Amino acid sequence: MAEVTARKRGSKWEYRFEGISIDGKRKQYSKSGFKTKKEAMQAGVLALNEYNTSGRILKDMNISVSDAFDYWLNNYVTINLADSTLAGYSNIVRLHILPWIGKYNVRSVDTMILQEMINHIYKESHYSKAFMGNILKVLKGGFKFFKKKMHIIQYSPAEDVELPMIEENGRLHVHSEWELRMILERFITSPYQYYGLLLAYYAGLRVSEAYGLTWDCIDLNKGTLTINKIIKKLSTDSQKGGIHRGIRGQAHTSWYYGACKTKTSFRTIFIGSTLMEGLRKYKRQQEENSLEYGEYYKRHYVTEQRTQSGRRVFKLITLSGEDLPPYDALRIYPVLVKENGEFHGTDSMKYPSKVINKELGIDFKFHDMRHTHATLLIENKAPLKDVQERLGHSDISITMNTYVTNTEKMKDESVKIFEDNAALQIPQYNGRLHGIWISMINRCKSSKTYTGKGITVCQEWAISYSAFRDWAMESGYDDEKYLSRKSKEDDYSPDNCEWVSKSEVKNTKRR
Repeated sequence: MAEVTARKRGSKWEYRFEGISIDGKRKQYSKSGFKTKKEAMQAGVLALNEYNTSGRILKDMNISVSDAFDYWLNNYVTINLADSTLAGYSNIVRLHILPWIGKYNVRSVDTMILQEMINHIYKESHYSKAFMGNILKVLKGGFKFFKKKMHIIQYSPAEDVELPMIEENGRLHVHSEWELRMILERFITSPYQYYGLLLAYYAGLRVSEAYGLTWDCIDLNKGTLTINKIIKKLSTDSQKGGIHRGIRGQAHTSWYYGACKTKTSFRTIFIGSTLMEGLRKYKRQQEENSLEYGEYYKRHYVTEQRTQSGRRVFKLITLSGEDLPPYDALRIYPVLVKENGEFHGTDSMKYPSKVINKELGIDFKFHDMRHTHATLLIENKAPLKDVQERLGHSDISITMNTYVTNTEKMKDESVKIFEDNAALQIPQYNGRLHGIWISMINRCKSSKTYTGKGITVCQEWAISYSAFRDWAMESGYDDEKYLSRKSKEDDYSPDNCEWVSKSEVKNTKRR
């Protein structure tokens, strides 16, 4: 049986093992680039097991949680999920899961261990409910893969793990008109930031959508805006074999245009005259800046590349002066650039966010502008389906549950709508009148004076207090009057009853 060995190659380690003979020649399998001998041996053992099972994982194979999650990330997440999702999942695995259970055999992990891990992470970090949900999602996704695809466990111990009770901090909110004016007035002299805020407020764009816009996406004649790409920062690592979401500070990063978040995020929406006129003015200003800066004005091109997962992206290349672009580069014109044409992507909003929170004292996150846009539309009775399509949501429930806050105006409007269209005239309960009705019925049922004469209550009143009450109100009842029969020999009925004062009752008794 082949054995894995490890040796040092320069500053890195390499694993190696020997395969079976092909045409009488034995083939060597190796891979280098590992920081330590231990890492090289672990990777080599995994590679040898895969080789011995034709690429499949044995059911009785012993494998650590660390190696199993690495296999899941490389063979499922990388292929099936977006690059941003891969980056997020990789960080969660590396920072939150492996430090706790990475060294254990996958088959030895049970639900109690995972529940204790989730509880402790929350107690120590106090992450938001959303982020804790992401940790649990990664945990469940990984163990589900170990069960259904790798067949190394018979059940998923993560299936019954639950989040601890987490208080929502109400982070996402709707900006008031006063806050919006303060924010926009503060950055009106910085167009590449000012118009980024306007695109979020007037069009409900995500930050990656706003800074991913190029001028060919905006039709200033028709008043439409097309969202067909986003901008994102990716890094390149030659050892990984492709572009990927890098760890900050460990790799060089560049801006890339990529696909929108979901299929429904690709959309064309109408924009109002306020935003349209503003963008038209901004475009003219950029053209003047280009003439003023001349050859020093930044020019932008894109070239097609592939991410680690094989997805197509377009790397942004910025040039000035006499620099020539690659032969296959395509000239583009980003909308949100500085006065000299420089493009800073979504990093453009880092400084405004700091200023708005610290200097203006307004709780701010760029996404709140999108949230405000959606809420104001709903608050002012915009069709919900239109709002969903405008925001690019795949499901209308996302629009309602995530972005539409039930504001005080909505609550007041709901009450008014119901009062105007569905309110009933509900009579006030009158205990004295109800008591008269009960006494009248009981008297005719049990008093010998009444039963002996055959005096009864008319059927209409006997079966319905409402009928008696309505007659009473229409025939002059008030709390100072008493019910009296006109003919003492006849029944209680609308034709034989009337309301009389206390003095009239006494006179009647005397007679």
